[in-house]
Amino acid sequence: ANLEIVARVVQSNTTIENVAKVTSDIHDPEPENNYAIVAITVPPAADLAINKTAKKAVNLGENVTFTISVKNHGPDNATNVTVEDKLPEGLEFVEAKATQGTYDNTTGIWTIGELTANTTANLEIVARVVQSNTTIENVAKVTSDTHDPEPENNYAIVAITVPPAADLAINKTAKKAVNLGENVTFTISVKNHGPDNATNVTVEDKLPEGLEFVEAKATQGTYDNTTGIWTIGELTANTTANLEIVARVVQSNTTIENVAKVTSD
Repeated sequence: ANLEIVARVVQSNTTIENVAKVTSDIHDPEPENNYAIVAITVPPAADLAINKTAKKAVNLGENVTFTISVKNHGPDNATNVTVEDKLPEGLEFVEAKATQGTYDNTTGIWTIGELTANTTANLEIVARVVQSNTTIENVAKVTSDTHDPEPENNYAIVAITVPPAADLAINKTAKKAVNLGENVTFTISVKNHGPDNATNVTVEDKLPEGLEFVEAKATQGTYDNTTGIWTIGELTANTTANLEIVARVVQSNTTIENVAKVTSD
């Protein structure tokens, strides 16, 4: 006759002996084989849980800090604990600080070592965003030589959104010396150095006192001489828009400064 008993192991780092004894109403001439003992060895176990946080939206060129925490919920100490967290494309390593162990930014390995039960190790990774108009996912995974009874919490993922970016550069030229009553032409150029298209691009260039508007010509958009706003609209990456403003000098014996400023969404 056979019996199978299924049991869940609820204690770690121990040896458990299970004894069985058979008896009967009938005389047994060899009672020495009426006992059976099985010993099972249960190694240490440690439930390692990893968590990761970061700012959800970061602009191109800014730094973002990833905070990673690893907690050992026990019941035993965990040995040779490591976290794999290699920065993905779009991020450039700046610095890292750990409360325990060391982080190698080349391999992306955070070597924690032994993590005692019910304690937490923390790591901060600072990275610069070098890619725009994208979503960057950063994954961290913790492992150990010690058995983990709940491996589902050994992964942590953070996604950061990087909006489009466009480096707009403005340049302005004009004749340096002009007589009273003469016309002067201001040439304004706006270049989008990218990497992305720029939307709702406007230039504020209101003529100062001492100048009287004559005419304006733009290669893109329109110029309103009353408000001084040149509405360019969308300016694609690596393209240039130009504006010429012709004004008459109506003030003498003075220096006239004309300022232009470009903005975009």
